[in-house]
Amino acid sequence: MEQKIFIDENGVYKINCTSAIELIELHDYYNKNNLLSDVDFIMILDEDVIFVEYKNNTIPEVKNPKAFEKKITTEDHYKKIARKYYDSLIYIRHRKSLTGKTYKYYYILECDKADSVMRKRLATKIKKKLPFELQTVIPNIDEAMIDDFKVVNIEEWNKLFPSFKLEQNIG
Repeated sequence: MEQKIFIDENGVYKINCTSAIELIELHDYYNKNNLLSDVDFIMILDEDVIFVEYKNNTIPEVKNPKAFEKKITTEDHYKKIARKYYDSLIYIRHRKSLTGKTYKYYYILECDKADSVMRKRLATKIKKKLPFELQTVIPNIDEAMIDDFKVVNIEEWNKLFPSFKLEQNIG
């Protein structure tokens, strides 16, 4: 069976995605001589396409966590997180086998400063940059461009997706 495990860029956390239909990581393709930016991974489930961006500034390997805490409240950050979705959607929309599914985007954010109030504020700011409104006003859209977006911490992710727990990568 194909090994479908997402391991974060620091090698500290992982998600075992073996019960997903497919795990897609576009990074190696998108970062070769083009302008595209990608989410960390995409999980294909029976009914859903789950786009995931993951940031964790609570691990020891993080350089300058205070700068990150400041950055997450900037317009540039909101645009960057939204852009990752749009650019990753380009690939997904060119896979005919993935039409008819719902598109859900989760920003997993583990940060001391990002309590539930801050996560809701971030979600509101980023959501305005995603195609929720666009898909209602542009003519001739046959399928939703996005169905849901949430900013969650690790605990909330694990409650939403108990089959795909984000846990420490031990061993």
